[in-house]
Amino acid sequence: MKLFKGSWLFDGYGDGPVPDGAVLVDDSQIVAVGPLESLALPSDVETIDCPGLTLLPGLIDAHNHLSLDASLPNYLEHMADPVAALALRAAKGMCADLAAGVTTVRCLGDKDFLDFECRQAVESGYLKGPRIVTAGKGIRSSAGHGFVGCPFDGPDQIRTAIRDNIDRGADFIKFYVTGTLHGPGEIPCFFSRDEIALITEEARRFGRPSAVHCIGGQGLEWCLDEGVDAIEHGFFLTDSEIEILCRSEAYLVITPGFYMSDQRINNLPKSLIVPHYEEQAAAIQSMTAAISAGVPFAVGTDGVHGRGGVAKEIEYLTIMGASVPDAIRAATCNAAKVCGIESLTGTLAPGKSADLIGVRGNPFEDITILANVDLIVARGALHTVDAGCAKTIDQ
Repeated sequence: MKLFKGSWLFDGYGDGPVPDGAVLVDDSQIVAVGPLESLALPSDVETIDCPGLTLLPGLIDAHNHLSLDASLPNYLEHMADPVAALALRAAKGMCADLAAGVTTVRCLGDKDFLDFECRQAVESGYLKGPRIVTAGKGIRSSAGHGFVGCPFDGPDQIRTAIRDNIDRGADFIKFYVTGTLHGPGEIPCFFSRDEIALITEEARRFGRPSAVHCIGGQGLEWCLDEGVDAIEHGFFLTDSEIEILCRSEAYLVITPGFYMSDQRINNLPKSLIVPHYEEQAAAIQSMTAAISAGVPFAVGTDGVHGRGGVAKEIEYLTIMGASVPDAIRAATCNAAKVCGIESLTGTLAPGKSADLIGVRGNPFEDITILANVDLIVARGALHTVDAGCAKTIDQ
């Protein structure tokens, strides 16, 4: 057994860290958690002392794409690159994510089912990376939005796409009903209500949740009426739409950096840069309103990998008014619920997977230190950071 001993411990349940916390791990499973003095320790335990570190659950990126890299200029257009290039970017991104303390990634779709191959490579130990929960091909209308999605129209094509994803091992179904910009007038919806109902019904038929790229408008109301499980982005929700979302059972998965990072906006295709700046204030105001209203939320990066990823998105949440505990939970226990794996990870508790990180300092005093990850334990394996890539210590 291994005992990880820190100066502080946040298990994901309370409103702040406890001093002198520790996590006892046996192989890949947590055995005990709490203040060090409260734990009954075996005589042969190996102690890993982490002075000055806060121990927390491993971070979960609740909205990402393995092969999307928002650090590239004109990054959206790069989704048309050959699949070999996409796969290489995905491998690099997974490595960088793990090195940043991201122990689980929820992938909202990728091209040519490369996400399933990446998941298998990680599970078999062939590649180092986070646990992957993934959707396969994102389903979009041929007339609609979705640089990462694939076009499918009408009941037959949509049903075939869903069943193909599920046959290959999709954990959930992802579809797109709106774009990312509001534009003039009403927000257009690119699927009919009947098509939306078909998607959610087919997902439920096979016991899978559904997630929808939706910034607001009529498409949001139709999706919630038809029982969608997660709204992705929600950049332009009106007050009435926020009320509807609060009454529903759906989670909002916020991706703040898409509008809050000027660097990211400047990396968009040139034709999209000015419109995103024009709508930046409105998007931030909408996300802030949703947080203030008490909408249950998780957080994701949507294509940012490594040190500037999830930790920065958590910081953005606090800028928009989220408390530090709620912001951290958005990337831990709430994100685990969105992934459907809350019984496995997302908090530090006996019986759960040994996914934990240690950051230098106390993030409840300075949220930015979540980027300073010094300890990474993923599924019980202790990792160290080397040249921007997490490597297992015993290899």
